[in-house]
Amino acid sequence: MPGDRRHFLGLSLLAALAARMASAAPTAAGLSSSRSAEPLAALRPYLDTLLPGGEAPAASAVGVDSFLLAKAGANASYRRFLDLGCRWLDRRAAGLGAESFAGADAALRERVVGGAVGMDRDQFPRQFFERTRFDAFEHYYAQQAVWSWLGYPGPPQPAGFMDHSSAPRRP
Repeated sequence: MPGDRRHFLGLSLLAALAARMASAAPTAAGLSSSRSAEPLAALRPYLDTLLPGGEAPAASAVGVDSFLLAKAGANASYRRFLDLGCRWLDRRAAGLGAESFAGADAALRERVVGGAVGMDRDQFPRQFFERTRFDAFEHYYAQQAVWSWLGYPGPPQPAGFMDHSSAPRRP
């Protein structure tokens, strides 16, 4: 199946990129290779910055952070990728005057994330943003709580189209 092959190739490239970033990026980007007590403490506030609460549920309210952590638990390269990204978020927030990304206010968090978005595609912070945004959105918009907020009643299956054998009706 071509879609499966593309997915596999994409994951393979991501794994290779993450492995390369784990070995080269800490010194090249000025990131410390030491691990903090809670290296992924920035993940939940970061995801809630991408998908904040309000009328719609926040990312953490529908388990997006748990989804990414489970993915990281099953894939060491993805775990290192998240770790490097969260350390970058913390260092960038500290450079802007906050104690950490998690300790920053919403405006500063948005400024940090906006900085990653504005970088070239070959820079790690931009790659971190794009990959985690894709993964976060994939899980977020698959949640029933988000569907109801969007007014989407959900997929027709498993209930199905009970009148499938009848001619279509005009509205």
